[in-house]
Amino acid sequence: MEEALIVGLLFAVMYIYLILFAIGIANYIITSISLHSIASRRNIPNPWMAWIPVASNWIIGSIVDYHNDKKGIKNIWRKVLLCLSLIYVIGFAMIMVAIFIILFINVFNSADELSLYTIICIIAIYLLYFVVIVAAMAYQISTYICLYKIFEELAPKKAIKYILLSVLVPLASAFCLLKCKDSLNGIDFPVFTENTVNQPMIEPENKTDSFSENQ
Repeated sequence: MEEALIVGLLFAVMYIYLILFAIGIANYIITSISLHSIASRRNIPNPWMAWIPVASNWIIGSIVDYHNDKKGIKNIWRKVLLCLSLIYVIGFAMIMVAIFIILFINVFNSADELSLYTIICIIAIYLLYFVVIVAAMAYQISTYICLYKIFEELAPKKAIKYILLSVLVPLASAFCLLKCKDSLNGIDFPVFTENTVNQPMIEPENKTDSFSENQ
């Protein structure tokens, strides 16, 4: 009886992980398609980066910076998102390395008391964990701000609805971006260069934009 219960629980956990994995893959594909399409129609360089984890944050920020440039606002979001995501990923990787070092030291250390290297690694893990948590929170907030700016520009009447759905419902942000992608059909965009920030923008007829970066 107990063995059947344990097997049932294991299968239940496996199914939950499979469902979460499927949701993650679907979110990745739909979001990448949407970001790639939105970036391509603005001639933002390297729209294929939308398909690369972490690097896709550069595309999200570039789309927001595109709209900010038209309003004369300084372009910072792509750098903010990319830096925060890198801090999060690198910090998490360093935590895993520190845990591996602790396990490796303890395997070959027969002494009952902790070694100096183990203590150092434990302190490093706590510090890195704090940095990762702060970076993850800042990254999540920045991502929602950027998503709202994208929704506000492409679907102004539904921007608040879309951002609330994105925060509260899994997969919602991907489908909201997909709706924004579909709303771009037939729209002509102004010429965009970062050198034109704080200068009046002129919208030419029947002309696509060019996004040139000045890093």
